[in-house]
Amino acid sequence: MVSESRPNFNEKTDILPGEVGGLKQSEFDRRSTRATACSSKNVTMLVRMAFSFAKTAYQKMTDLERIERISCRTADFWSNAYGWAPKEAADLLSKSRLDWLDSFNRTLRSRVQDVTDHPDEPAVLILAWAHLRTVVEGHLKLFLAVFLIDYLKDQHAPLVKSGPKNPDKLGYEEIRVFLVKRGLLVKHHAFIDTVQQRGNAIHAFADRPIGTTKEYLEYVGHYRQFLENIEASLPNPYV
Repeated sequence: MVSESRPNFNEKTDILPGEVGGLKQSEFDRRSTRATACSSKNVTMLVRMAFSFAKTAYQKMTDLERIERISCRTADFWSNAYGWAPKEAADLLSKSRLDWLDSFNRTLRSRVQDVTDHPDEPAVLILAWAHLRTVVEGHLKLFLAVFLIDYLKDQHAPLVKSGPKNPDKLGYEEIRVFLVKRGLLVKHHAFIDTVQQRGNAIHAFADRPIGTTKEYLEYVGHYRQFLENIEASLPNPYV
């Protein structure tokens, strides 16, 4: 980089007065001004990029914190809902591992960190989708279990020989089809379907789409909205 200080004319030099580093003073000033302007633009761009990244990271952290709070409330309340939910529903919920579901929600933070640190590693992304699939399925079962009496009376409920299948015995696809037939959680149908397909990649040997890190992180944000809607739809005393 050319120094902006004037040369020492007490020393032997081929630079004439009125020149800087071999440049005419006017040319030096013009180049210096342009370099300063470019440098300012680069600094501004870097600051904007850093702010954008920090804003995204903050939003993602906010999503994760919100997910953890909802999950904790859900596990604490619905694991012992006697006196609030019908006895049949309370019985089913009390034996369900809502504590495990809460643990999966807390450790979703680790999956987000993993895919952020290793965005090009397929196995990391597949495991992250499988984790998200697990918590989505768990909260869908919770949703049906809370409304157990209505669910068991519904003509669209999947059947076994003894009658409608209990929510805790349903597979992801059975739940998805039931929701579609009943028109429940409609705004989340595409989300539920995509999470199922991406999460199923953990069982696959054949090629199938696994999405991208960017898509996964966006779906974590959608999952937060999904949880908020599930919670709002339940007869919670704290909502």
